[in-house]
Amino acid sequence: ILANTNRLTKALADRGPDIAATLAETKVTLQKAGVAAEQIGKLADTTNGLLKDDVHPVMGNLNKAIASAQHSMETLDAAVSDARPGLQA
Repeated sequence: ILANTNRLTKALADRGPDIAATLAETKVTLQKAGVAAEQIGKLADTTNGLLKDDVHPVMGNLNKAIASAQHSMETLDAAVSDARPGLQA
């Protein structure tokens, strides 16, 4: 058991610099992932604000324009229907 422990300790000691470098890279990667997650959160907040403040009012205006166009088409259709007998004579 002692021989195996000594072998393992030596192997770990030999790989110490590699292990330290890997841990350092992992730390940097985790920090970058945290920053990226924060930026994604900010982007989501911005997108929600854009939808609430800009897109929803535009959609409301578009719906009003569509309703107005529909009303105009109905009025035009009624006018054509009223004029049709005179046009056919």
